Amino acid sequence: MKRLTFLIAIVLLVTGVSGQTKFATPYHGYMGRRVLLNAEMSMAPGFSKVPNFRGNTKYWAFNYLFQPNVEVIAWRRGTVGAKFIWFDTKFNSYDDWTYDVVARDLRVLGAGVFCKVYLGSGSIAPLGPFLRFNFDYMRGSFEVPKADGFVSQEVRNCYGFRFDFGRDFLFWDFLRLNVGMSIGLSLPGLSFTKFPDELGERERAARRVLCNYFFGVNVGVGFLTF
Repeated sequence: MKRLTFLIAIVLLVTGVSGQTKFATPYHGYMGRRVLLNAEMSMAPGFSKVPNFRGNTKYWAFNYLFQPNVEVIAWRRGTVGAKFIWFDTKFNSYDDWTYDVVARDLRVLGAGVFCKVYLGSGSIAPLGPFLRFNFDYMRGSFEVPKADGFVSQEVRNCYGFRFDFGRDFLFWDFLRLNVGMSIGLSLPGLSFTKFPDELGERERAARRVLCNYFFGVNVGVGFLTF
């Protein structure tokens, strides 16, 4: 909660600074409104034979990353915002006794901040093609059965940087739809010095977060409120 409060404070600070900068043309929002409430989803393909949230290991088996967010028009061609992150998936591991491959459930919750810049000399927020830069904190949790019959609750913290390209469409001056693609990197998650069989449980979980975060096809709906 402290991290989330800190992230939201950063968004509010950036919004205030953006409104005061000399290079930004004074802009009071689209039709006098500046705040958008959005529900967005990113669909991540498997790329490799790792299970999705249903345990499906096909290459076209998708995972879904949900990120509802609040977005504020900070200047004529840009916005800033704060978001929540949630997704469920699975990752392959090994049973401690039989060494059989098992799929463990992984739940990831987190929060992030972003800055969106609209492209083109005639563009105005909140519609048109855009680039969006994201910084995210994610906390993955999973359970590992122990030999004594108890279950260990494990946690893995991850930090991600994501870059989005897309387009916003505005209907009836309040309903916004957006489509796009994203590519990102989360750390930890990269391990070039170890083979997959040598990774520990927490390393496997971090790699699974990376796979789900690396590429996505994005869709969303939002409302321009006040």
